[in-house]
Order: sequence, then C-alpha cells, then structure tokens
Amino acid sequence: MPTSREIANAPAEVVFLIALIADVPTQCVSLPWLAKRLDLRASQVLRLLAPLGQAGAGWLDVAVQDDQWQIGLTPAGLAQLGAQPSTD
Repeated sequence: MPTSREIANAPAEVVFLIALIADVPTQCVSLPWLAKRLDLRASQVLRLLAPLGQAGAGWLDVAVQDDQWQIGLTPAGLAQLGAQPSTD
C-alpha cells in the first residue's frame, strides 16, 4: 500500500485528479467529466489512472456502468487525502 509520502511525491496531475474526485459528494465521477476538468483526452486520463487503480495503488476504482466509465475513490484513496466517505 502506498504511503501519504508517495502521494505527496506524485505528479501534480495525479494529486489534482484525486482531489477533484474527493470534492464530489459521491466520490465518483464519469470519465468525460474528469477529462474535461483536467483538460486532457480520455485516453490520457486513463493512463494517469492506471497506476492508481486496483491493480496498482488501489486508490481508485474504474468501472463501466450503463455504458459510461465511472471513476471512484476507494477507502484507501480517501485515506490518502484524509477525506471521510460521504454518508449520503
């Protein structure tokens, strides 16, 4: 499991990406929503997500739901930011 020091040393885009998702009440966003806010193409966002997903750090969960890519923070991802899961 990566440490908070590792996230502090992560590229600015990764930290910004995780913070964007954490600021959403559901801690889950669509790929187009995230790509637009990062000003990147979807493929570029997916490359940023790869080392943070379940096969890597385990901070993000990427899934296809109703034909739409959804990116959500896992409890481990929330812990990296010191955020608390939404109770909604």
